[in-house]
Amino acid sequence: MERLFFYELPYPALYLTHTIVPRLKNSLSLTLQHFFPLASNLMCPSSPRKPYILFKDGDSIPFTVVESTLDFDQVIGDQARDVRELQCFVPKWPPTRVASDDTRVVPLLALQVAVFPNSGICIGAKFCHVVADGTAFNHFMKSWASIFRSREDIACLEKSMLPSHDRSGIKDPLELESIFTKQWWNWASSWDYDLGSTRDDQLGDKVGVTFTISQTLIERLKDLVSNRCVENYQEQVHVSTFVVACAFTWVNLIKSQEKEASDLFDSDEVYHFVFVADCRHRLEAKLPETYFGNCLAICFVPVKKRELLGEHGIIIAAKAIGGKVKELEKGGFAGGREMDIKLERNF
Repeated sequence: MERLFFYELPYPALYLTHTIVPRLKNSLSLTLQHFFPLASNLMCPSSPRKPYILFKDGDSIPFTVVESTLDFDQVIGDQARDVRELQCFVPKWPPTRVASDDTRVVPLLALQVAVFPNSGICIGAKFCHVVADGTAFNHFMKSWASIFRSREDIACLEKSMLPSHDRSGIKDPLELESIFTKQWWNWASSWDYDLGSTRDDQLGDKVGVTFTISQTLIERLKDLVSNRCVENYQEQVHVSTFVVACAFTWVNLIKSQEKEASDLFDSDEVYHFVFVADCRHRLEAKLPETYFGNCLAICFVPVKKRELLGEHGIIIAAKAIGGKVKELEKGGFAGGREMDIKLERNF
């Protein structure tokens, strides 16, 4: 996973490198004392042993500082650009080591600070998803920011902000561990563990651009979906900003990829929209909000292509996505077996 955080700081390069960067490093060190799994390593032994995360005293993460000559305002702009333009702000991934017992030792986090003289900085993060989901990683970043802002006073992390590393609340009634361990062994037999390999070949023909969906459009979409579902299906559906934004994006993304107009409606091919949901507050887990790790449900939403691209495509997409979100109220982890079936098909 790769994340870029841009901060406007209109100071000379000397101030940024001699004042801001040292404070970033010191506050990071204090933050990692509480978020120590990020400084750990993923240990990947051969079958039948299970992979695990190991932290040892003295473990650290790579922290790189570079100076950029690019225009800060252009870099953070919404305009279309080659997606590879941002790759220089992503830190290099440290190499994987192989221990004496053939266990592969995979680092879990790398950070880079890019300094833009008289403009700002970019904090680039690259981390392995096995150690933290998005909620957990954002918790880490906010805690780091709090300690930095308080001038390295760790007392700013009140008890409610400290991460919870207690795993006792995790239950596995569906025995998903055995499923995912089996999948892991299938993957590991052919995986080179090189998490830092270049992606230029994959990104060479990709263009990135930022689109903003206004609050006014969101509210119009909510009203449209709610009213049409009552009229056409005689039922209420789960309508939220997430649901309508995903439906709107999904349908328009598919339309943008269609090269021939004749391809739009003559296919019964099933498309899948896949998203993850935080399960910290689901009935099976009841974990604290500050739980650090992964606690995600994987949700698959199937809809026929011709329905998505028809007159009521956004309505149908929103109804399907909203229905899947509603199902999470009954429990989130059941989707693990559904994912196993789909992965088996891929093999």
